Amino acid sequence: MAVEMNGRQVDPEITAMIEVAYREDGSWTVLFKGMAVGEGTSQNNPEVSPKKFEMQTLGGKKTPPRKYSGIYKLEGDTRQLCFVIAGMPRPDTFTAPRGSGRILVTLKRAEKSEHSDHRREQRKADGTVSYEPLRPVASAQ
Repeated sequence: MAVEMNGRQVDPEITAMIEVAYREDGSWTVLFKGMAVGEGTSQNNPEVSPKKFEMQTLGGKKTPPRKYSGIYKLEGDTRQLCFVIAGMPRPDTFTAPRGSGRILVTLKRAEKSEHSDHRREQRKADGTVSYEPLRPVASAQ
């Protein structure tokens, strides 16, 4: 995984400990060292170019739910997302230059990880991958 936020690259040692588990219903969980640290939902529109999505975090005890809008692309086992907080202009390129407020995320589907025992991978017809939990994942909020 690689993450660039507003022109700054997030330390690869940190992003190496992050996984995103997608589920068939559009919900997702962000895991840091195997512990759930964020959850939300997304709706994709693959019929336009570039493909668009809307995303909302569920929030937690100290953070309110947030909405984002962005674009995405799938190339083999790689998914790239570029997004902003809803209300800002939706990105039209996969870049996150300084001052843009954009977040650029590149995800690579993992074959197996040390945390993969808690989910079952399912490949959808459009080539995206979803994960169904095998046991509950507690949120670390």
